[in-house]
Amino acid sequence: MAAHSAVQRQCAYFDPDRLRGFQSDVYTCAGVARHLSELGERVHVVRDGDHFSVAGFHVSVSGDKHHFSHPDVPPADNVGFLIDGEVFNPGDALTVIVAPTLLLPGQAPWLTVPDMIGYLRRMTPRRAYAIHDGLVNEWGLKILDEVLAMEAERAGADIRRLRPGESVEL
Repeated sequence: MAAHSAVQRQCAYFDPDRLRGFQSDVYTCAGVARHLSELGERVHVVRDGDHFSVAGFHVSVSGDKHHFSHPDVPPADNVGFLIDGEVFNPGDALTVIVAPTLLLPGQAPWLTVPDMIGYLRRMTPRRAYAIHDGLVNEWGLKILDEVLAMEAERAGADIRRLRPGESVEL
């Protein structure tokens, strides 16, 4: 399997053409940055432990590799971002840090419900909102909602999937 094909398979939602259309800087892992070389100095490679500020937000970087997803494909580069010490988007790395609010991968070909719940329990956030559910039909979303509701009750925390257009105030 060619390395390029492996990157495309693991990062099917990475669209370099969309990023090329933005005028702002891009902060990303080395694996994605390799596909954006024509953006020059607008691309900033970030790694676990890095910090930067952008658009008035302080961002801390955590993690380095995608969660295991296929026995024949090594994990791709992947980082998570903690915004203002409050909201953590782990990407697909499932990195454990201290964060009051977690954007929880709710579904993926590489993610099982026990993996998702185990990660959520290791993180112990006050709030968790499921993301990464675009491959799921209405039945799958119903099951995801039920699983999250059970975990919210067990943990005494706000754990759920936000509906399209819904927002929360932190």
